[in-house]
Amino acid sequence: MKDSIHKLIFAIVLLVLLTAQLFVYSREQPQIAIGNGRGDDGITYGKVADAFLADERPVGDAPFVYRIGVPWLASIVSRSVHTPIDESFRLINIIALYILALLMYRLALRFCAPVFASFVCALYMLPFYGNARLVYFYPVLVDTPWMVLLVLSLIIMTRDALSVWSVVALSIISFCATLMRETGVLIPFTFLLSLYPVRRLFSVEVFVGRLPEPIMSERGVSTPRLLIYGLIPLSAALLGIVLSRQAVMAIGTYSFLSAALESARANNLWHLTISVFLAFGGPMLALLVIKPEVASDQLRATPQCLVLLALIVIVSYFGGVNTVRFLSWASPVVLLLVCRSLQVAVSELWENRSYVQGVIIALMLLGVVSYEVASLHPFEGYYRDYAAWAKWGGLQFSRLEPGILAGYLAVSIAAIFVWRWFGSTGTRRAKRRIVVTFGLFR
Repeated sequence: MKDSIHKLIFAIVLLVLLTAQLFVYSREQPQIAIGNGRGDDGITYGKVADAFLADERPVGDAPFVYRIGVPWLASIVSRSVHTPIDESFRLINIIALYILALLMYRLALRFCAPVFASFVCALYMLPFYGNARLVYFYPVLVDTPWMVLLVLSLIIMTRDALSVWSVVALSIISFCATLMRETGVLIPFTFLLSLYPVRRLFSVEVFVGRLPEPIMSERGVSTPRLLIYGLIPLSAALLGIVLSRQAVMAIGTYSFLSAALESARANNLWHLTISVFLAFGGPMLALLVIKPEVASDQLRATPQCLVLLALIVIVSYFGGVNTVRFLSWASPVVLLLVCRSLQVAVSELWENRSYVQGVIIALMLLGVVSYEVASLHPFEGYYRDYAAWAKWGGLQFSRLEPGILAGYLAVSIAAIFVWRWFGSTGTRRAKRRIVVTFGLFR
């Protein structure tokens, strides 16, 4: 009973923080000026919704015209509550944002205490590229409802039990996700590639000479049945792709292969590395170095998270200009690892606490979080264009300012060294080093 109350309290705290954040954005963040407030991709999304509202077949540029799920919902909302299409998109994205926050919290609760789960969920909503800011900056967008389905699929895939109903749910989610974005195929591919019969052929453990073991949900299920379970959601996703292409008329000269190759040519490994740092929590990634065994154990226990992370990194490299936003689709996975690492680090510190040690570590963690919030949130200006992405190096043709990068690295490295010296396992070694160091100058 007490545990349930704690979960409820921190869920309310999370929703209050999100509401306050949206209130600030509603007053400070102007809508994008491009496309009469619809943005670049949003021009086609809006036209598709307008066509559905007029009971016409949508016509537009590929691949955006194929993403019919959210525009269709926007047309239903517009017809039902008599709001303009653009405001219907915003309403859908706001509702989806609250659902996404609760689903993120639910996923994190499976592995973390409520206080840490709510903390990382709040961090997920803060960056300049986050779905919360996009509600007011770029409302005619389809990403937030798609993220809801992605996180929901992770909740189902990481359950301790795998059942026929789990497969049915994943199939429905995969079908709906591909109607929203073609990248919805990531969901069934993640499920299929993370199953033991497939995972044992190419997993990271195989390359280091260690055979992977079936996880709890796979035990007692035969190999043929597991493979069938994996192929059913993939078939549903492919059906969604076929139907979305039959429902619209695409124009233009878009080719998936040529677009992917062009993105790869414009991208580079350095930009991808910087984008990973920006998208996955900036200095908070230091926690994964401080407690690497926690992250590795978590990925072994939930191979779905590792597979999804790898797939999204690959898709981001070939996916187009906005690398940071694409990479941020994997933020729920990385922040889950950060949540676990932070909880273990704090619990170890609490069990081996001393006053000075606790103050030093607390100041270090506060500094890391403060720097991340200050650096990834556009406090100094709420732009009407892509200036935020250009300023933080989130686009292929922009570069992160050297001062910002130096700050990230300095804070991250300082956090790692502080933990190594004053963390729960490093206190005695730190004292011994200090004694030896001062002894050299006597």
